[in-house]
Amino acid sequence: MPFAQEHWNSVYANLSPAGGSWTRANLNESLEAISRVAPSPDCSVLDIGGGLDSVAFELAARGREAYVIDISAVALGLPIGSDHEWRSGSPETLHRCAGDVLVAPLPTVGVWHDRATFHFFTDRAERLAYIQRAAAHVTEGGGIVVAGFSKTGPTHCSGLEVARRSPEALAEEFSDYFAVVESFERDHVTPAGVTQRFAWLLGRRI
Repeated sequence: MPFAQEHWNSVYANLSPAGGSWTRANLNESLEAISRVAPSPDCSVLDIGGGLDSVAFELAARGREAYVIDISAVALGLPIGSDHEWRSGSPETLHRCAGDVLVAPLPTVGVWHDRATFHFFTDRAERLAYIQRAAAHVTEGGGIVVAGFSKTGPTHCSGLEVARRSPEALAEEFSDYFAVVESFERDHVTPAGVTQRFAWLLGRRI
């Protein structure tokens, strides 16, 4: 299992002021993708592994019901040891949970968003469990947005191996439950100025 809490709590506790390699200057890329697959403009959204660099915070600030789960309590500003407990914050439409996405209780939402968590699942059984959880917690006709390193992206992130995929391979992983709306590649420039290539899948729950 790639998501040891101690590892990720340490990663977040030792971030530079600029943030991690995944930190973005803005969230427009994800917000636009979510709008493409959302069954309604005000539907609820679950962000996987978002930490404090999360679309959930932005959506909640706009009055939308938004959930974010991250393996690291430090990443979410929650007490260490509050595993798998959903906590509402300020604003009231923001809900945070420190825990493992494969076993934590999850809400059913209109859109499932994951910008850089799925690529850590290098074990096939865990990938299938993840996909089945996504399918079980997205409403019929709802959407999914998943991104991770492309075939030309890095082989590791934060000291852990990742699985790199083309957009087509990423879409194939979810094809039993989600029809492709769009799949593509796009560059992300880290705070240190390094370019990383990502594959994206925008899908609709079948």
